[in-house]
Amino acid sequence: MFIENSRQSHPVPQNLKCTESEAEDGVTLKGGIGAGNFTDVGTVENVDSCTRLCCVSEKCDLALVIKGHCFLVACFSKELCKTVKSETKNYRPTVAFVRRWITNVTEDTGM
Repeated sequence: MFIENSRQSHPVPQNLKCTESEAEDGVTLKGGIGAGNFTDVGTVENVDSCTRLCCVSEKCDLALVIKGHCFLVACFSKELCKTVKSETKNYRPTVAFVRRWITNVTEDTGM
């Protein structure tokens, strides 16, 4: 497990496209804190803000929000990052998976 604290801004490349899964509330990762490398990017307004940060991060498979705090997770395996119902009643973690790809920039030039 590796937790990194990152407050750097990441410019969004023009040709970067992402899709995210529907956010799942009240779930955590099967592998827990050992599911992957977690990067702490601080407080966010909502899970959508966290998924956008995940999208522009080179090594991020999912966004995890706990009490308004965003973690970007680079999974060690699909199995470890499967979601399971959270056992805690103190907070409701939210998870959204992110898939990204690069498009051809010239498609939007109008030529």
